[in-house]
Amino acid sequence: MKSAGYIATGGNQGLLKILKLPATSPSNNTSPIAVSSNLSMNQNLDGHSNIVHIAEWNECYQKLTTCDSNGLIIVWLTQSDSWYEEMINKRNKSIVVGMAWSHNGTKIAIAYEDGQAIIGSVDGSRLWNKNIASNLVTLCWSGDSTLIMFGLIDGEIHAYDAVGTFVHKLRMVCIENVELETALNNLFIIKFSISRRVYIPDDRPQFLVAYNHGTVQLMRHENDSNPVIIKLPNMILSKARWSPDGSMLAICGLQTNSEDEKCMVHFATAYGEPLRNLPIPGQTIADISWESEGLRLCAAVDSHLFFANIRPNYKWAYCGQTVIYSYERMENKEHCVVFFQTKLEEVYIQYVKPIVALAASNEHCILISRIENQFGQYLMQICNGIGTTIDSKYTNLEPKHVVMNDSEVVIADNLSFTIWQYNIPCAVNREINLSADNSIQNDQKLYYIDETDEVDATSLNLMRRRAQVLKQQQKDEICAIGISKQFILVCRNSGVAHYYSLPEVTLQSVLNLGCCVEKLELNCNGTRLAALTAKGLKLFELRDNSVVSLYLERSDVWNIKWDSEKDDTIAVMEKMRLCVVRNKETEEPIVNNGYICSFKNLIVRTVLLDEIMKNPETPHISFIIDVEIKLLRNVKNLLEKMKIQEATEFIEKNNHPKLWALLAEVALNRLDTALAEHAFVMLKDYAGIQLIKRINALKKTVVVEKVLILCKCSQHDGFKKAEVATFYGYIDEAEKIYMENDRRDLAIELREKMNDWFRIVEILQKSRQPGDDELLKKAWNHVGDYYAERQKWYDNDHDKIFLGLIRFNRLYYTVHDIY
Repeated sequence: MKSAGYIATGGNQGLLKILKLPATSPSNNTSPIAVSSNLSMNQNLDGHSNIVHIAEWNECYQKLTTCDSNGLIIVWLTQSDSWYEEMINKRNKSIVVGMAWSHNGTKIAIAYEDGQAIIGSVDGSRLWNKNIASNLVTLCWSGDSTLIMFGLIDGEIHAYDAVGTFVHKLRMVCIENVELETALNNLFIIKFSISRRVYIPDDRPQFLVAYNHGTVQLMRHENDSNPVIIKLPNMILSKARWSPDGSMLAICGLQTNSEDEKCMVHFATAYGEPLRNLPIPGQTIADISWESEGLRLCAAVDSHLFFANIRPNYKWAYCGQTVIYSYERMENKEHCVVFFQTKLEEVYIQYVKPIVALAASNEHCILISRIENQFGQYLMQICNGIGTTIDSKYTNLEPKHVVMNDSEVVIADNLSFTIWQYNIPCAVNREINLSADNSIQNDQKLYYIDETDEVDATSLNLMRRRAQVLKQQQKDEICAIGISKQFILVCRNSGVAHYYSLPEVTLQSVLNLGCCVEKLELNCNGTRLAALTAKGLKLFELRDNSVVSLYLERSDVWNIKWDSEKDDTIAVMEKMRLCVVRNKETEEPIVNNGYICSFKNLIVRTVLLDEIMKNPETPHISFIIDVEIKLLRNVKNLLEKMKIQEATEFIEKNNHPKLWALLAEVALNRLDTALAEHAFVMLKDYAGIQLIKRINALKKTVVVEKVLILCKCSQHDGFKKAEVATFYGYIDEAEKIYMENDRRDLAIELREKMNDWFRIVEILQKSRQPGDDELLKKAWNHVGDYYAERQKWYDNDHDKIFLGLIRFNRLYYTVHDIY
């Protein structure tokens, strides 16, 4: 059973093995697909004597059904993690060409080459049998298990109901214009997509019909008259499988357009849009199978099993310290956007219209959703880290590519883009009107990549221009967009990138990258760019409106993020490893399979989205992994060993604000003000420099026989350390130092600066001194204000009214005067 991690593989001479992948659980730095591929079970099953060519799981009843080329069918069941033979069936008259369990696991359909079809129950009894037609090649159940589809050798598909009555013949648009000889012996698989975990839109195809000559027809239902056709030229197909959620399919076969034929797996969306090609070494690829979570794909090539990790393209973003992601709820077909605030470990959920795109920059993100009942119109919302909308706008441009910086959002379709200059301070009081008919702003401009003139998005010319573009059927479309503070780069399929200046949006130059970019990332100052292509990662440097390759290429890269402070350092996710590249130097990779959230302060933050998506409503902080890069680890190691001089020299050679901040903190803990001041100067930290001045000027006054005497003693160091602790936010530690040195007044003053009146009340109650009454009264008033703001008038756990009598009476008389 795929849901339990089992893999059934059959071969020549009756070979049948049951393999099991190890059980996985979230760890500190990896997700389940990052674990080793070592098997926890490898059992040989005896019973077949010829080629085992069909294996079908019954997930509901935990059974496996296999068949060999002699027509022997065996049903296996599991007990105590071992598999045993349960039933045997053999019809000696013909070869079995297809088997399929109904989606509820109660019935099995078996098709024979001579046209005989048998329907049986899960307990082994025969329900009915019928001679369908000669030369059957395959079969499958419909999505609701009410129909059985039989594929014939001439490429046709006939539908029968659950009792064997012919219903109708399906229309195969993909072979209507194909010669009969080409269609013969080409139909090899028909399959319905069944997903019990996510909602499937009505317009998404769920039924695939694949032919060996490279044609796949995708249908929304068995009566679909307008199917999606996929054509893979120079490809001999062998299998096609839906992903578990039905959002994409994998098609495998032999690529014949190169000198050496090679095994290939094509990935496409359920709508037929190509996603990725995966070449696999070997001579023949026989079958493929998805893992139950859709995060791995197993391919049977020659005598080997290959596992490919699948990286889903989630709709997600990261702003501030908040992970934002969207998912669909199966029970009520709602789209949810989750804001997971990682610092406070709080979750905020929004229920929105269908989410089309998500992007983020620093402290804000943009959500783009489709407006229902208004074709081609989208709502754009700028949100903060807790999901509060602070600006919004409508657009009628399909957002296939979305990027943003701190002031602009760029939205692009295949041939044009528009820029929204949002203004957060002016947008706080702006309301969203979902019912407005004239909601598209008049100042929205469209920029076509083939022309330098801007086009008013609200003018009649827009529709005319779009019609002209459709007539031209231009294929050099936009494939990726990158943005910095000064410019944007618009990449096209041909490998060129258009350089537009900001904020005037003027075309400055056209750069030749020489590759089709899938994702583009610009560094912190816009001098370098990282381009993700189908072959991997390429780095470029921008010089005077021209681009120069940095001759650094890495394959199998699927996620990247530049350092937000250094322009020459980038974090790269390559397969199941996190690598940090600085110029041409690459650090030792670290096992990690998360998506990169941010790269700052020499720490790469990753999130295990695969784990979060299993229970998206309840994310856990353990799925957020912070990885320190080698540079930071080395400096920490030197500072822990108190090799201050070596650490200082190392930091001067590898200048970075985070390293100087570490050195400053260690120096202050040692009260080495000279070194700390040097570090603060390098950081340009004015507050730190002022701290050094206060520490150097600090004197302790001691009263001896009513005479103030300035003296230097060991207590000076204590007060200096208290200043340092306060500077770094260690308030409890600073208070402890003051109290140990009998300076309760300084401890109270510190808490007053922090507005911590609860702690002041505790201090005054524990150590009463003359003159504390006024201060205690003031503290209780502030405590009362705290509870009054929250409408909490009593605390049941205490015998006091925490509001405070004075504050309560003031509120009472104020209300009385009003009425």
